[in-house]
Amino acid sequence: MNKIISVIGARPQFIKAAALCRAIKQEFSTQLQHIIIHTGQHYDKNMSEVFFDELAIDPPAYHLEMHTENQIFPMQESIQGIREIIHKEKPEMVLVYGDTYSTLAGAMAAEACLLPLAHIEAGMRSFNDMPEEVNRTETDKRASVLFCPTQTAVNNLINEGLSLDTTKPFHSKNKKIFLSGDIMYDHALFFKNKEIPLSRSLKNILTLVPSFLLTTIHRKENTDDEKRLRNIIKGLLLIADKKQHLVFPMHPRTKKMLTLFLSPEEQHVFYLHPYIHSLNPVSYLEMMYLENKADMIITDSGGVQKEAYFYQKPCIILRPETEWIEIIESKCGILCNVLPDSIWKAYIAYTENPPKDFPPFFGNGHAASFICNSITELLKE
Repeated sequence: MNKIISVIGARPQFIKAAALCRAIKQEFSTQLQHIIIHTGQHYDKNMSEVFFDELAIDPPAYHLEMHTENQIFPMQESIQGIREIIHKEKPEMVLVYGDTYSTLAGAMAAEACLLPLAHIEAGMRSFNDMPEEVNRTETDKRASVLFCPTQTAVNNLINEGLSLDTTKPFHSKNKKIFLSGDIMYDHALFFKNKEIPLSRSLKNILTLVPSFLLTTIHRKENTDDEKRLRNIIKGLLLIADKKQHLVFPMHPRTKKMLTLFLSPEEQHVFYLHPYIHSLNPVSYLEMMYLENKADMIITDSGGVQKEAYFYQKPCIILRPETEWIEIIESKCGILCNVLPDSIWKAYIAYTENPPKDFPPFFGNGHAASFICNSITELLKE
């Protein structure tokens, strides 16, 4: 049996690791021993413990408790902690997911221990200077095996000089590229027709709302910029004033900044609007339920815009760029600046002419199984 270690620390990684755990339990339990290291990057109950319970993720064998303080992640301490566990457990491969600081910490620890590194969701590029872009590119540099969710991700790696024609042994200078499909799509299909337990507050809202648009806002460039956030709220009010219901699970940061940026009168208008239903953050499964039931989605989240595509919902993306360019090229998503009139026009465009074709850019929903099988084959020798 081959021993592998997953390094996770943030909400998106919990979700991706859960799909891998499910595939191992169902198909590879006699071939792969899976150990989870939780860095602690996201550590409050809503962001961590609930996920492990809700998604039936294997409990972390190790919890480093490396919390982000004042927006600073303790990178060196995390690397050292992961290295110590690697030396103790002696795995044959380390897996990291996505583009967080925990991703890069796991990659650097594997590199220091001279271990093969697999990067799940490799090759994604937004071509800007966000921390996430640094994390993903530096992780790809260190990886031996790159599992790409889309053909665009594969093309990005080829454009950076990598080849599809490499042969064993694979290492950071001779990488193996796989087009695996998107592991998040596994979840979307797995939970699509399952009964999801909903909170009482969410049930009450949905009882009153026959159809709705789902809205999420959490990125700092939107929440922490007074002009941008006020414009987004004005755009949402334009839609709500036309008697279109909006369900708005509100990130704590968004709620805090609305209190700072809106006058008491403006807050009154927004929060008491009969067609705007703001609520506290919902669980991951509740979010998937809302995405599946919504008529349209307005978001600045990379994950939510992709899940909108999984559930074949038109998506207004409140960002100037996206890593998931397939969504834009297929006209199933619109990149929208945050001017109120732009948000309104995007809403009208999709109301009058919703997309009908959602090509299978993200695979077949069996990415986790493909990844596990590929790892098993790679570790045979």
